[in-house]
Amino acid sequence: MKTLLLVKSGWPLPLRLPAYRHFFRKGWEVAVVDSLLNQSLQIADISICAELNDPDEVYFAVMKKIKRKPDAILTMNDSGLVLAATLAKRIGLPFLEIEKAKNVIQKTKQREAFKQSGMPTPCWKKVHSSEEVVKMLKEWGELVIKPVDRSAGAAVKWLKNEIDADRYFQEALNESPTKRVMIEEFLEGPEISVEMVFADGQYHVVCIIDKTVTSGPYFIELGHTVPSNHPLDYLEKAGEAALMACQALGLNWGICHIEIKLTEQGPVVVEVNPRVPGGCIPELINRALGINLYDLALRQATGEMLTLEDLQPIRRKGAAIRYLLSPGGIFIGASSPWTSQPPHGLVELSVLVEPGSNLPIPSSNAGRIAYAIAERQTAKEAEVLAEEAIRSIVVQTK
Repeated sequence: MKTLLLVKSGWPLPLRLPAYRHFFRKGWEVAVVDSLLNQSLQIADISICAELNDPDEVYFAVMKKIKRKPDAILTMNDSGLVLAATLAKRIGLPFLEIEKAKNVIQKTKQREAFKQSGMPTPCWKKVHSSEEVVKMLKEWGELVIKPVDRSAGAAVKWLKNEIDADRYFQEALNESPTKRVMIEEFLEGPEISVEMVFADGQYHVVCIIDKTVTSGPYFIELGHTVPSNHPLDYLEKAGEAALMACQALGLNWGICHIEIKLTEQGPVVVEVNPRVPGGCIPELINRALGINLYDLALRQATGEMLTLEDLQPIRRKGAAIRYLLSPGGIFIGASSPWTSQPPHGLVELSVLVEPGSNLPIPSSNAGRIAYAIAERQTAKEAEVLAEEAIRSIVVQTK
């Protein structure tokens, strides 16, 4: 049996289950290396707990548990890219190069690379104090503040007034593993993501997805719709921008999740994540187009060179996911009249938290407590059904 080493599998577990199902069905043994609190350790064939900041410790822990060289390595998390790249090089497995992984997890490095390549990019600046933030706020009018090296919307906020500057700066500073904060001008326009796969020598667009996010001060993802409903000419330009971003970063392996804002001046790349996307996006793409990103990622991780034929859709349907945000308080339970007689096309209606859990006030994607997945003939139909389903959930708290 072949062994897949999964470095930092991401969270929450229910949104990662489609990946595990695919790996298990393919007959792979899955070894997960992560921190003690990660839920994925509960269902892995081999669970490996180690100090993730020490690659040597992780390597020896992996070899002690698996007792042989794993056959492939992947990560589902941006913060796992450097560790996975380091382990892959030491073990001798295909993966992103270490230096490229180090650069791509830093948003400032991405901005510098985009600028050098002549790509449109928002004005941005590294800041070391809330006073610097206030100074730029007066100049720009409004801005976005974020940690340089975090994902999932953690401590990313839309700042409009000086009153919140110090609090937002401190929150971003606390969330950054390296204690670095950046600001950038706020971009007006809808957000999309471009999913790309490296095949036949360059990246190709597999799918473009509409994103629904909160309107500030936090940017929490409320849903995804496959495929995008935006005009074709907008999407073609977005695909070109995504390819330029990957080239600017020197990426030449694997799957890329590129986040883009569609502004009046054209598409602007917000960030590039060289990994399989989260948020059940692979599940949506598989349902809508019949393209399995988990399968493609696994094949690349074993050294297989993909071709354009591997990226061709086998169907044309629509799929969508919508999330429910936490109301705060202590979670007692949830119900929906749709659970007894789910309508046609409702694939899943699930809760992510256990009774007795303390529900946070939403400030990032961690504030989502339930989700609905729908599949219909068109993206719009799937979107409407997913929204109706998530609104049907009644949450009880105390």
